Amino acid sequence: MPRIQHTLADLPLATYIASYRDRDRFLGYCRQCRNYERRWSCPPFSFDPERLLARYTHLWIIGTRIEPDDFERRPCHSQAERIERCRQLIAIARQTLDDDLLHLEEQFPGSLSLLPGCCFRCPEEGCTRIQGQPCRHPEKLRHSLESFGFDVGRTTSDLLGIDLQWSYDEQMPPYLTLVSGLLTRDNQGPDHFPFTATPCSTPQL
Repeated sequence: MPRIQHTLADLPLATYIASYRDRDRFLGYCRQCRNYERRWSCPPFSFDPERLLARYTHLWIIGTRIEPDDFERRPCHSQAERIERCRQLIAIARQTLDDDLLHLEEQFPGSLSLLPGCCFRCPEEGCTRIQGQPCRHPEKLRHSLESFGFDVGRTTSDLLGIDLQWSYDEQMPPYLTLVSGLLTRDNQGPDHFPFTATPCSTPQL
């Protein structure tokens, strides 16, 4: 089984927006993704992200590092196998991570959690958006930092002290990184996530 660690950082949302948001650039990346207009968690949205973000003043960023065990790190026979193995490792982490994020909302009333990537509630290619139907789980539907135009790569290196790792051909990366968050209306938020997070001091910007 993979080893999963969480690292936590926080900062005023206005500071994060000023330093780490480039909406047009990252929306352009979203348009190139196969999930664009195909998953309810992904752009384009039926709401105004600017008005949503304006409700909050603080952001708690959760970095989740997934380290494959020796068996999972073994060489792959093809690039397709490597992609599928990475997907399975992410799915393992998301089994508990997504519900833990919703639990944080219960602990901090008025907060809103942000997913690490697209929604995993339904099987791949199973989102009802493809058929023009409403979301099956609207009460659990959340969105990601990147879907709002934030630079997750710089976020991990600058604020969490984690450098993103990329894999090529049949070689597995040493670890995978997920980035999620919690928007709050004041500076009250979690000091750990869920109970194994490594505190990470936020640098002065």
